[in-house]
Amino acid sequence: MQVGSLRIGDLHICLAFGVDVLYVYGVTRKLRFTVNGKDSRDARKIWGVIMRKDSPLAEKEYIVPEDLWDKPIIRSRQSIGKNQIGEWFQKSEEELNIVATGNLLYNMSLLVEEGIGYAVGLDKILNTTGNSNLCFRPLYPELISHLDIAWKKYQVFPKCAEIFLKRLQENI
Repeated sequence: MQVGSLRIGDLHICLAFGVDVLYVYGVTRKLRFTVNGKDSRDARKIWGVIMRKDSPLAEKEYIVPEDLWDKPIIRSRQSIGKNQIGEWFQKSEEELNIVATGNLLYNMSLLVEEGIGYAVGLDKILNTTGNSNLCFRPLYPELISHLDIAWKKYQVFPKCAEIFLKRLQENI
């Protein structure tokens, strides 16, 4: 059984070439695939900014686009897409000071800890409580992604994939 995650644009390619089950953050189109996206509190992920606790922005309750216009930004490659991020920032990517992109928020957080920039990512991926040097502030206006689980319609699964999907559906 293969389980993976990806950008939404790669969904068709991945499922066509042998990945059994995918988890996807964002909006998916229900075409040839079964998508089990539930609008539960657990499946919702809030976008925000990960920053050092000693950053001036850390004193704010939430982050608005203007707060980041002149700041170095570390953006996730899996983030909400160039159009949505541009819409939220009210500027194109070219007008922003994007200093790095990454695949894993943990790796991006290492850059944040070194003072290289502000990472845009999902809440509750990193520990930003207690002794952490980092904190999370949500974006405003709010941006939310939903966790969708996708698989080919009418797929005959190996036994382990069948059990995995059954347990997953029971717990979402």
